[in-house]
Amino acid sequence: MRYRTIQEYDRRDPIRLMCRALAVSAAGYDAWRTRAESARAVSARTMLSAIRVTHRESRETYGSPSIWDALVKQGHRIGEHRVARLMRQDGIRAKTVKRWRATTQSNHRLPVAENTLNRQFMVTQPNRVWAGDLTMALANRNPQAGLLHHSDRGSQYAATRYQRLLGERGITPSMSRTGNCWDNACVESFFGTLKRELVYHRHYETRDAARQDIFEYIEVFYNRRRRHSTLGYDSPAEFEARTAVA
Repeated sequence: MRYRTIQEYDRRDPIRLMCRALAVSAAGYDAWRTRAESARAVSARTMLSAIRVTHRESRETYGSPSIWDALVKQGHRIGEHRVARLMRQDGIRAKTVKRWRATTQSNHRLPVAENTLNRQFMVTQPNRVWAGDLTMALANRNPQAGLLHHSDRGSQYAATRYQRLLGERGITPSMSRTGNCWDNACVESFFGTLKRELVYHRHYETRDAARQDIFEYIEVFYNRRRRHSTLGYDSPAEFEARTAVA
């Protein structure tokens, strides 16, 4: 057991120091390590290597459930608890979360819409409900009339020109209740993820550098590669392809 403990930490601490602390000889440890590995030890080493690769490819954003799902989809036969244990032993974890704080400026006298969405965030097909800013999405998506557009009560969404644009395109507005972040939880979650996984780990010298980095994160990683538990661990692109109406 003591030899196994040394092996688990031999990439972090000097082996001879650990041998001395655990009262075993370095020669004895070397002999134990050079013996033929058990099938389970070989499997654990192989799985840990695959876990490290998947974690690195996720930009260190995946926890054990997402990594387990990715490994299973790659054809590995391994349980979620074992993935969690191997990650814990190797010190592999997702990036930390920062506390949410409100930033919406909703102290204005502009007219606001009813909360039509009412937290019904589970939508089965694309372009039925949008949440957030729509101006760039209109050109790319060209949605049909009847789309529900949900946002917070910020002045940019309540502005006359913005609301006029919704009306011209046959889009129904919906807005969160005052001071209730849960009414717009899907958008709050997205921006929280963007900050936690990218922005909080960067220092941008210019706006252009920030814009380019964020665009690459959203278009290349978030939409096409990042797994989302709420989508059955599919990426948004995979989910949309699966649910799109022919």
